[in-house]
Amino acid sequence: MNIGYLLQIVNERISDIEALKYIDRNWGQLDLETPAVKFPCAITDIEGVEYSDLLNRGQVADIEFTVTIAVQNFYNTSQKAPNKAKGYDIFDIIGEVNDLLQGYATPEFATFSRRRLQKVDAEKNYSVYTLTYHTLTRSRTDINKVPAPAVKLNINPSNS
Repeated sequence: MNIGYLLQIVNERISDIEALKYIDRNWGQLDLETPAVKFPCAITDIEGVEYSDLLNRGQVADIEFTVTIAVQNFYNTSQKAPNKAKGYDIFDIIGEVNDLLQGYATPEFATFSRRRLQKVDAEKNYSVYTLTYHTLTRSRTDINKVPAPAVKLNINPSNS
């Protein structure tokens, strides 16, 4: 199973969130001097994969993937500030992402399960939070593509 396919599924799933102006796989967009995104955005990535062996050359892939949400900080959230509710929009987006991903499964991937939400320190004028999810998938090496080990039989008819 191509693990990158998981990110395609996630990106397609969250593309229904109207507030998100940019959705893509992480290639460092938020690390640039001028982030190469439109805000608010969602950046997805594979955090890590652990494999365990099954019989018949199969494996289970235990996958953690992330969805990083970033919004620009245009609104003051002080109690006395006008439009302070707009300063909390990131949490509405996080909720929408989770509503679409938590418990979702495909024929290729087991049920997505949220593991954590973490604030990412950003020195720029935007807020960033990362959601981490867990899923599993199975893969099996095609036996026809893997050469069988060479076996040399030494048959000596004179020992019969």
